[in-house]
Amino acid sequence: MLKCTLDLSLSSQETCFLWEPRQAGKSTLLKMLFPESLYYDLLLSSQYRRFMADPSILRQECEARGLNGSNQQHPIIIDEVQKIPELLDEVHRMIENRGLRFILCGSSMRKVRLIRAPRFVFFDVGIVANLTRRTGVRAGSELFGKAFEHFITLEVFAHSSYSGRHYPVTYWRTASQLEVDLILDEKTAVEIKSTERVTDKHLKGLRAFKSEHIGDCILVSRDPEPRKTSDNILILPWREFLNRLWADKII
Repeated sequence: MLKCTLDLSLSSQETCFLWEPRQAGKSTLLKMLFPESLYYDLLLSSQYRRFMADPSILRQECEARGLNGSNQQHPIIIDEVQKIPELLDEVHRMIENRGLRFILCGSSMRKVRLIRAPRFVFFDVGIVANLTRRTGVRAGSELFGKAFEHFITLEVFAHSSYSGRHYPVTYWRTASQLEVDLILDEKTAVEIKSTERVTDKHLKGLRAFKSEHIGDCILVSRDPEPRKTSDNILILPWREFLNRLWADKII
């Protein structure tokens, strides 16, 4: 009999994604490693039906338990999460607003993968496509905008790592929901928009950030040429941004 071992120690600090073939033993292993965790198995028809009817039940149950990042002792486990992709929105919300930690499990023909993401960013876009059942991305669509942001974000994470500088990549948001996609090394603000023509409405988050912080503000878009606003926000075509990023001219 083979003994399955897997180091999940990072789950004490981060949300993890565990992706493996069915019948490989992940459920048994997780129950053994985390016997006191709140555990949702979407292979159970009763749990599947109630979350399909209302994904917000997950958030409501966590709120009823009073769980937050400061008092959570064990990760919340959702097994077979790919069966209800809408649950990811609720998970994302609780990670960002309540600081909760999850272990999200899925099944496929892939080998085991453990993904770590400070801002709940999937580093394997194939997983995202599978979970959301994407069949194509049309330019100008909402899905295209999300994919464009995802692409630029992964490039920034890659630069942080491969450059050897390992600077932090975070995000910023106000109580009124104005936000900036990426803050590099706590000083350079980067907003990502898939539009081909940036207007004032796309600059609200950066301007709110600029009113409270000192640092460079950059908007990455599909504009044809670089330009700078009267209040010194730099608008860069995405290729120009990536060229400058990898030449270490952004940060």
